Amino acid sequence: MANCVRCGAKAPLPVSGPPVCAACNERAVAQKAREEKFAAIATTSQYDLLDLLVSDLERGFACFENAKSTTEQGQRDANLSKARESLDQVRLFTGRVRDPEQRKRVEDRSEELARAIVSFETDPKARGQG
Repeated sequence: MANCVRCGAKAPLPVSGPPVCAACNERAVAQKAREEKFAAIATTSQYDLLDLLVSDLERGFACFENAKSTTEQGQRDANLSKARESLDQVRLFTGRVRDPEQRKRVEDRSEELARAIVSFETDPKARGQG
């Protein structure tokens, strides 16, 4: 018999590695299972977050296209407001994306939408005023 390297209790002498008692071994196995479960949840959460951000961007672009195609000022303003709202939501949560490549993709698409909105708002011809 040997002493457990974690708690000091008597443990059987292992064939290889340091001696670990059954209780410490069970705790280690349970901890590993919790870590794996957390990693799976975190990965799923990232996929869900990306899905929501992409959906918001798609909504923003759709609202922007609707604003471009309507001649009624009130409807145009309402659609632009919805596009800006989608853009704001995306920008609010983009920093939570852990994958740098995916974050960059969302940021680039957000900037594209922002430029389109600003360009449309500042071009009188685009708004049917010139």
